[in-house]
Amino acid sequence: MRDKGQVTIFVIIAIILLISFSVIFYLMLPDDSDVGIVTGDIETVDEELEVYVRDCLTRVTDEAMDIVRLQGGYINFPQGIVTKIIDSNVSIVNGRVLNQFGKIQVPYYLVNDQISIPSLSLTESQIESFVNERLLECIDNFSPFEREDYIFTFESPKSNVSLTDVVLVDLKFPIVAQKDDFQYIQDEFFIELPIDYREMHRKATRLTLDEFLGGYLELHEKKLISLYAYAGGEKGDYDLPPFSWSEFGFDCESVSWDKDEVKDKLKIIYKENYPLLRIGRLNNTRYIADNSFSENLYDGMIIDLLAKDMDTHLDIIYDDKWDLDFFDVQPSSGKTIEPDGYEFSGIPFLPEMCDYTYNFKYTYRHPVLFDMWDDNNDKYFRSSSSGKFKYNFFLESHLCGNRVKDCGDVNPNVEVIEEFLKEYGSTSSICSNNNNSGFITFNVGDENNQSLNDVFVKYYCGDVVHDCDIGLTDIDGELKIKLPYCQNGIATFSKRDYHDSQRVVSVTNDIGMQYSITMMKKKDFNYSVNLIKIKDYAEAFYLTNAFTKPTCSGESPESILGSIYKTPPKKTDTVFINLINAKNPTTTSLIYSELGSLPSTLQLGPGDYILDSTYVGMTKIDPVTKAGQKISLNQNGSGPYTGPFPLGQVSMDVDFEMEELVNTNHIEFNLLVDHLSDEVLDVDIIGEELINEDGEIDINIKIPENSDLTEDCVNPEKTVSVKVPKEFYERHLNPILSRK
Repeated sequence: MRDKGQVTIFVIIAIILLISFSVIFYLMLPDDSDVGIVTGDIETVDEELEVYVRDCLTRVTDEAMDIVRLQGGYINFPQGIVTKIIDSNVSIVNGRVLNQFGKIQVPYYLVNDQISIPSLSLTESQIESFVNERLLECIDNFSPFEREDYIFTFESPKSNVSLTDVVLVDLKFPIVAQKDDFQYIQDEFFIELPIDYREMHRKATRLTLDEFLGGYLELHEKKLISLYAYAGGEKGDYDLPPFSWSEFGFDCESVSWDKDEVKDKLKIIYKENYPLLRIGRLNNTRYIADNSFSENLYDGMIIDLLAKDMDTHLDIIYDDKWDLDFFDVQPSSGKTIEPDGYEFSGIPFLPEMCDYTYNFKYTYRHPVLFDMWDDNNDKYFRSSSSGKFKYNFFLESHLCGNRVKDCGDVNPNVEVIEEFLKEYGSTSSICSNNNNSGFITFNVGDENNQSLNDVFVKYYCGDVVHDCDIGLTDIDGELKIKLPYCQNGIATFSKRDYHDSQRVVSVTNDIGMQYSITMMKKKDFNYSVNLIKIKDYAEAFYLTNAFTKPTCSGESPESILGSIYKTPPKKTDTVFINLINAKNPTTTSLIYSELGSLPSTLQLGPGDYILDSTYVGMTKIDPVTKAGQKISLNQNGSGPYTGPFPLGQVSMDVDFEMEELVNTNHIEFNLLVDHLSDEVLDVDIIGEELINEDGEIDINIKIPENSDLTEDCVNPEKTVSVKVPKEFYERHLNPILSRK
């Protein structure tokens, strides 16, 4: 019975196995053909092909993105795009990225005052074309699978690329892989690269628009030219022709330059100093200097254009191998740059003097390379290159007679700029009726409240100057316009025969505002000069307790102060005055003498000025004897010096109010001097330091008997030390306006 039971169990198991195999065989039979269809569930085919295609797709996309970042958004340059070839440690040869030193082609985003930035859609389209073409090369007819006896059929790939905060590639690539009785079908692949190209493109666009609108490159260069500008004396190795400089004196030797010399100097200066130009709130290394002057100088070269992003780095580069195209400096004679000079020898008893005016205007164009990268993008390891994901583009700097991109041409870029600003959601800095403010109304009149028509109005806004011409006033002196939102913008008003005027205009909402502007008509002023000897001023200061009390003899502070204002004691004495407009780098130069003045009158508008003056007296300076040796100012080393000698120099800030200028016609300049020409002077006396390093009058004076208010006017003759702060004595030096 046991044997018979065991046989029965084996029979049952055999039947179950037979049924199972029959079911499996049935399920494997095709409906209407002899070939089995596999739709991706067989791992040995599915995963290997998926990995193979995705790997190729990643490789060609990596390479496309490398070409795009090296070539500023382009894989192939459309006709008309201006580019420049530069050296690079990664090169592009026949459309392939090579990790070796070579050349790359970088586009201008701004050239010939034209904006040319590739749109994101153009870049996406070029990446798609590159991927579609290069993917088939990488796939290589699926050659690794040939030894497995797979037979492949496939259609042409079609990619769709989206550049957002990542690079998205959606690939339509129908593939059929067949082996024996099995078939694998796949038609879509997808990859995502962690590269935020869109943000880099946005920053590059913003930098380009700000350069076009405000010219921060040119403003940086004008700072550098001013820093290296000639400022008197012998010409230094890197001294440049200045924008504005005047030099008076008896030394009639001037300084000149050769244009090629200036061009070569500028190229070296720009190469060394362009790295100092930094965009604020990015990951820039702050330049640390060993003194506060240099520190402030470096900090003054930081400009605020972009939102804070400490992951972004930016290098701004000029290479002295790049030329300064159309280079010119005017005025000039051929290739020689020299100042305008005037010799004054026709005034009786006055020795020959010279006035040299160095007012030069620069014109040139040159490329500036922007090299930008982001730390987050560099966390992704690209298969095509191992360096940082640096994004390159050029902007062209253009000075035209010292004007920023302004040669009088009409701006053809308005619509282009508005499109870019619209794309990135930025507020336009272009003044037009499309701005969001309410109507801003300017009513412009003269000093007599008469309306002024045809007044030209410009508007400036921003850390880097954004300027635009917003129109002319009508017959009623009115201009109505909408302006972009701006805190502390500046409107300027200009009209022939009138002094320019300015007004701070803040636009922070859509509420309209109205401004009344007064412009002063230019007119001639007569002028005269008073000299105040430092020792006389210090004595009057002490005897009146800082001009607050009468002297011990009963003389009022006003009387004693008036008594120390002196005209130049000799008719041959000469005073040189420069008035430098603080907001407009122009200089009004005067030469004053009792024998005649040049010019005889001056035109002066309201505003803040720097007053520089030098008093030259016709005097006699005796020699002194020290250690048994006579010291003389004569070239032969003996005898008294007789002739012109500078006896006082002053530099101070002054301001002229319109209300004062309108009702006056005479300006009286008051100058502090060390000595007067009729004094008995020697070498020791003229060598005394009367003003210390802090600008204070700091001297010892003799006080007569019974004249010291601090001792109730009972004192012997004595010597006291007197200090007068600069801020105090400058109040008595301000020019006096009057009607005569």
